[in-house]
Amino acid sequence: MDSNPEKGLLKGSKNVGRTWLAGWSAALGVSAIFASFASELAVGLLFGFLAALSGVMARRGLKRGRSRVIAVVSLVGITLGGLSLAFGMFINFQAASISNHPKPSWSSHHAAALASALENYESEYSRSIEYSSPVSTDSPDGAALLRTLLGDDSGTGNSGGIRFLSVRDAVHGRDGLVYDLDGDPVALVDKWGRPFTIFKTTSERGVNQIRYGSKQYMVPERFAVVSPGSDGKSGTKDDVKSW
Repeated sequence: MDSNPEKGLLKGSKNVGRTWLAGWSAALGVSAIFASFASELAVGLLFGFLAALSGVMARRGLKRGRSRVIAVVSLVGITLGGLSLAFGMFINFQAASISNHPKPSWSSHHAAALASALENYESEYSRSIEYSSPVSTDSPDGAALLRTLLGDDSGTGNSGGIRFLSVRDAVHGRDGLVYDLDGDPVALVDKWGRPFTIFKTTSERGVNQIRYGSKQYMVPERFAVVSPGSDGKSGTKDDVKSW
C-alpha cells in the first residue's frame, strides 16, 4: 500500500487523464468511420460515447468511495450516452428515409401544363395551332408552338398575346424551358433533359389511343404530352405523362 497520499493522488490523476485521452481517440475513430455514412450519426456517436464514458468513469469513482454526487453524475452520463446514440441513429434514419423519397420534379407539371395550354388556346381562338402531330418540343415546329403558347405573336397565331403556358426555366438544360443565345425559347425538356412529345388526339371527347414507342396509351384528353422519363426509352413504365 502506498503511504504517500499526494503520490497516489497524482498517479490517479494521470490514469484518469490517460483514460480520457483514450476515450477521445476511440470516439473520434468511431465517428470518422461512421461519418462517411451520415454526419448526423457521427455526431450522435461522438457525444454519446463521451457521455457514456463520463458515466462509466464516475461510476468507478463511486466504487472507490468518492462522494454520492458522483452517483448522480454516473446516471446522468449513462443516460445522456444512451439518448445521444438513439438521437443520432434516429436522425440518420430520417435522412435515409428522405433520400429514398426524393422530391418530385417539375416534369409532370410541365407535361400537364402544356396539354392544358393547348386546350385553352383552342378554346380561346376556336382553332388548334397548326403543327404535324406528333411533334417534339425541341424541334423547330415544337419551338414555334411553345412561343405561340407563351404569348409571342411573331406570325404564329396568338394575336392577343395571351400567355397560355406557364412553366419554369430549365436549370443546366434540365426540367424546363431552354433558351437560345438571343433569349428565345427553343425547347421544353423534362428532368433528364429530354424533350416532350405532343400528340393531338382524333376527337375532342372520349378516350383516344396514341402510340408512344412500343406502347399504346389510352388518353382521356384532347392533347397528350409525354416524355421517356429516366430510362430514356419511350413506352416504358417511367414515362412522364400529362394525363
